[in-house]
Amino acid sequence: MWFALLRNQSSINLLKSTIMKDNSRLRHIAKAITWRIIASGTTFLLALFFFDDHPNALENATGIALAESVLKMLFYYLHERIWYKTRFGIVKEEA
Repeated sequence: MWFALLRNQSSINLLKSTIMKDNSRLRHIAKAITWRIIASGTTFLLALFFFDDHPNALENATGIALAESVLKMLFYYLHERIWYKTRFGIVKEEA
């Protein structure tokens, strides 16, 4: 049934515009931030575990998590933008 909708040119255009909105820069930024919260929380807990006996364990773990967060968020965003610009793995549409 949904195949019939895809035959309609306006339905195809709507589908294309929806897909393109999915790849917006704002979406990439939001994905980067939410992932960094999860990943940096994990890094913080691991660093806290490793620095357990150190008197400044909390400060060390926080510093590592913050530095890691900023750097990796930037790298993730750049990685997403590079993949967005490449056509690798995308099947060319027939007109």
